[in-house]
Amino acid sequence: MASKTAGQVMLDQEEEKPKYADHPNTMEEQLEIVSITEKVNKMFENQTMSWREFNDRTLKDYVDDNEKRINNYVPPRDEDFDDWQTKGFEGITREKMFAFVAKVAMQRPKYKFKATKKDGMLDRVVADVVKDFHEYSLLLEDPTSVQFFYDAWSAAGHGTCIRYEGIAQDETVEEEFESYDVRTGQITGYKEKRTKGDINCRSRRVRLMDFLWYDWHEPDIQKQPCVAEVVWMTRHQFNTTYGDYYNAENVPEASAVSDMWGESFYMDQWKDMAEDMVNVIMFYEKCKGKTKFRIIANGVLILATPIPRKDGKYPFARFIFKPFADESFFCGKALPDEIAWDQDLYNAFKNMMVDRAILHIQRPLITDADNEFTDVLMSPNKILSVKGNVQPLDLPAPGNADMQ
Repeated sequence: MASKTAGQVMLDQEEEKPKYADHPNTMEEQLEIVSITEKVNKMFENQTMSWREFNDRTLKDYVDDNEKRINNYVPPRDEDFDDWQTKGFEGITREKMFAFVAKVAMQRPKYKFKATKKDGMLDRVVADVVKDFHEYSLLLEDPTSVQFFYDAWSAAGHGTCIRYEGIAQDETVEEEFESYDVRTGQITGYKEKRTKGDINCRSRRVRLMDFLWYDWHEPDIQKQPCVAEVVWMTRHQFNTTYGDYYNAENVPEASAVSDMWGESFYMDQWKDMAEDMVNVIMFYEKCKGKTKFRIIANGVLILATPIPRKDGKYPFARFIFKPFADESFFCGKALPDEIAWDQDLYNAFKNMMVDRAILHIQRPLITDADNEFTDVLMSPNKILSVKGNVQPLDLPAPGNADMQ
């Protein structure tokens, strides 16, 4: 049986009525949800494809392999290795990462601002004001440049880094009360005061696997027809962030979403998710001079506005570590992938040298018997059955050439 598309699941074609009758959104909004989820599904399929630039790996495999090299990951032993054999992973990649990132990210680069008047003349006063605003924003968000360091770390480690740039306003709640009776549990004079802070610029690094883009051979993120950020939140996190949004109280549990979408979208990713998890899609699109910003939570539309920027640009920035041979490829080449051959070669030579030292200290023995070799595998303190006298194998210790 062929699987149904999102549109077929949402609509009963015979009766032309919503299949999910108690859906909190209107019919028009449901149709828009169908259109958006089909585009997100296409972007998700692109993300799960194998790409030649990643040595025929998916983006997830590429990211995982690079992270394992940074973390000095040693895979579990298998049948190809005996218990005594060395299986180490030297920290070359990690040390190279630290050396590179520390060199370029310990001091944030200085930015130059230039403003012009209507007649084309330079306006130094406005340029200085903008510079002061920019420096104030950086000091407010990242006074110690820690986030800038991790941006460089992410770009070098994954090859690509995505940064979100927007604004935010914090709200604090102050609770006051006059008295509390411990015997009756009565509280008197309870007051709750909500205070909103200033509206400030806010930036954050977006997890690469949470970001979706449509065209993998368009490096300019602003020229992408649509992009999306897809994240999982607990119900508590969702209510804290989006609790006051339109239809937020009508967002269903994950099981209801499975019934709604059937086999469409990327529901396979939802099978093992807990009931209290909420899948939040932040979708951005540019089409025919208009922009679109939508937030969908577990299949329910909770926000529908244009992109909240006067210039209509996506609130994202992309930067890479190194380009691939095809510079139009959206992702960049990571440092661990760049030095993978050197890392593997060093691991092989060092492991062999340690194995040789072990065999020199605990030499295998050969002994007398009526048959030829019955077991030619060497290991420390092992006895090999051969014709002749018992004697240790003459295995030299690692020398200067090995160390070199």
